[in-house]
Amino acid sequence: QRAEEKEEPPEHGEFRLQMEAQRISLSQIHAAQLELLQEETDACTRSLEVKLQDLRDRSHRDEQNIFKYQSVMEAVSEEC
Repeated sequence: QRAEEKEEPPEHGEFRLQMEAQRISLSQIHAAQLELLQEETDACTRSLEVKLQDLRDRSHRDEQNIFKYQSVMEAVSEEC
């Protein structure tokens, strides 16, 4: 099989090199796309984490307001 490779015309060797270069280029493009997708996913995750924390904070404030309201209602009920 090695003998056959040595006898191959120069065009075949050049074609083989071009195909290998294309394969490497496609691999690099694919890796760059994956990296970009990971960055976008990370940014989206951070954004959702911020929104979730905001909702938790708002929920905590709402709970405090409900507790204050209940306390006021109890005080009013006791006086009436």
